[in-house]
Amino acid sequence: MTNLKSRRGKKAKNTNNERWYECQDCDFTFITYKRVERKIPFCPNCGECISVIETEAKGVSTRESYRVWTEEELEVVRKVAKGEMMPYQCAMLLGRSKSSVSCKARRLKKRGE
Repeated sequence: MTNLKSRRGKKAKNTNNERWYECQDCDFTFITYKRVERKIPFCPNCGECISVIETEAKGVSTRESYRVWTEEELEVVRKVAKGEMMPYQCAMLLGRSKSSVSCKARRLKKRGE
């Protein structure tokens, strides 16, 4: 049985024989990898089964890796490429990371846009 916190950075896969449970008393998430004879298993942390509920597999990463740049966002990034705005200001305004804004501004500058 594995705690969700120890799987940080990995995508959670929900296979047919993998069941995710959450104990609401002790706020502990755990997995069973084989079919459980009981309908609700005991929590390995506190030993209770009263407040254990089955949950869906949750990945801990909420990163939006491939969000497409809109034309309005590109207009703001062009200001960074021209030197009118700092990358961190643009990142706060657009809700993106500073490094993504810097890389996009560098690519736009390289292309001559």
